[in-house]
Amino acid sequence: MEISVQREGQFVRIKIYDNGVGIPEEKLHQLINEESTRIGFMNPLKKLKLIKNASLRLYSEEGKGTTIVVLLPKGGGV
Repeated sequence: MEISVQREGQFVRIKIYDNGVGIPEEKLHQLINEESTRIGFMNPLKKLKLIKNASLRLYSEEGKGTTIVVLLPKGGGV
């Protein structure tokens, strides 16, 4: 697993990458769907939505791993 944090203008970019088995494409959309019941993932995602101008991107390829990119405004923006 690799974690990096970088400044990008008025934002902080947090990137989390692992080279595990990846997530099948059909499951990937379920993870970010508001109706998802994935407790471990949805709680932070719901909190992230409370931060103005924050974003989350989730990329995954089976057999190659998963990357999560969180972009947060430097001032918090809540």
